[in-house]
Amino acid sequence: MSDSIFVSHERADAGRAMTIINALRAAGYAVDGDEPDTEAGREAAAAAAARAWVVLVLWSEASIGRTGARQVADVARAAAERGAYLGATIDKISPPFGFTGFQVVDLSRWGGGRDSRLAGLVEDVRKRMERLPTGPMPGEGAARKERARRAPLIAAAAAAILIVLAAAAYFSGMFANPDAERAARIDAELAAVPCAWLQVDPVDNGTNGKLVLTGVADQPERAGETIRGLLRRDGTPAEVTIDRVARIGSDGCPAIDVTRRLRRDDGGRMRIMSDGVQVNPGMGLAEARVLLTFRPGDMNMALFGIEPSGAVTTVLPDMNSLATLKDEDVGYVQPQKGQHEFSLRSDHTGWTGLILIAGEGDFAGTLTQGEVRTATQFAQLLEQGTAASKWSSEMVWYKIEPR
Repeated sequence: MSDSIFVSHERADAGRAMTIINALRAAGYAVDGDEPDTEAGREAAAAAAARAWVVLVLWSEASIGRTGARQVADVARAAAERGAYLGATIDKISPPFGFTGFQVVDLSRWGGGRDSRLAGLVEDVRKRMERLPTGPMPGEGAARKERARRAPLIAAAAAAILIVLAAAAYFSGMFANPDAERAARIDAELAAVPCAWLQVDPVDNGTNGKLVLTGVADQPERAGETIRGLLRRDGTPAEVTIDRVARIGSDGCPAIDVTRRLRRDDGGRMRIMSDGVQVNPGMGLAEARVLLTFRPGDMNMALFGIEPSGAVTTVLPDMNSLATLKDEDVGYVQPQKGQHEFSLRSDHTGWTGLILIAGEGDFAGTLTQGEVRTATQFAQLLEQGTAASKWSSEMVWYKIEPR
């Protein structure tokens, strides 16, 4: 993996992508993504995407359409698998299913020029690049390599002066992105809400006058009022909706709180692969397609189902149990290395939650497939089982509708 950035986009969005690429280069980063649409260019792009520390995926009407979806989504999936993915919406659309759970940079109202919204994107990329193993951002050395590689394409002396002047003028006018600052405050407020696992919808995030909360809480109204108050204090009121927040009984709070204490990163290991889950009248069951994507350091895992009552069922007790799914009637497939896709069947309507834990060591306890525990029992089990090594948790909730 190198200290470079790759910008993945549909060819129809090349103009906007080039503006973004140039802004990142002006910030001193080595950026790929403008290779020619030839066989050699596509091979170079694939290699650059595979080695980049950050893969910035531009979601647009073109890139999620019939022709663009596969190419751009394939790059996004590969990047997400190794933790390099960063999404940005450049049209007023949602990322395709499978990427809606990731944090996304909203550029849907960006006019295509060098303004505060583009500056905010550069800042978000900068934060990701600071996670390089060596610590600092790529500096002038990377910038010099980038300029040298592209020297034949420009008039060297004059263009270098223009680039320096343009970059100085651009960054002298950059200010902190108010949308990013507000998003950070909202995340902090949501993290403080007890008995809740909440996030903001990446598209309806308040910048368009509507802010949608998703997840689970014992008192969704409290979370909604908390965010409404924050927006009023900021002077940027928005319609805050909680229709997509599952309501869990207070007896279930221990399970939510213990899982939240293990929430260590941005997630991305677990996805529900269908937009809506409905009961099949012929089967009397509903099927939810689940995709698990593990990282190289994930040595073990466990998957649990949680109901609004607070009851928690062990679905898969460990990493080895994934192999047994091949012999079950669950449509098990492995789309890529480290990925496992299968169906979970339910015989009820309403909300259902899934809790995934992934760890670097063994779970210090006994987990038995199909065993049901109360939320309090589950909390005690999880506290003890994850104490000896590093574990991360993720949670998703989906609603089963009658057909």
